[in-house]
Amino acid sequence: LKECPTSGTIWALSIDQATSQQKERCVDALKKCDNNALVILSVAKVFWKERRMEKTKTWLERAVALNPKYGDAW
Repeated sequence: LKECPTSGTIWALSIDQATSQQKERCVDALKKCDNNALVILSVAKVFWKERRMEKTKTWLERAVALNPKYGDAW
C-alpha cells in the first residue's frame, strides 16, 4: 500500500484480509480509489457479513455499474 497507494486490487485484498479493522480499511480504500469495482465489491462483502442486505445490494449494483464485465460482482 505504501508503494501503490491507489491500487484497487491491493486495497481490496487489504479489506478482505483485515479481521478487526475492516471498516477502517473500507474508509481508507474509498478515499484512495473510490471508483474501483474491486474495492466496491469488498465493501459489499463487509456489509454481507454483517447481514445488511439492502446496503449489500446497493454496493453490488454500484460495482456492476462501474465494471459490467467483472463477473464476481454479478
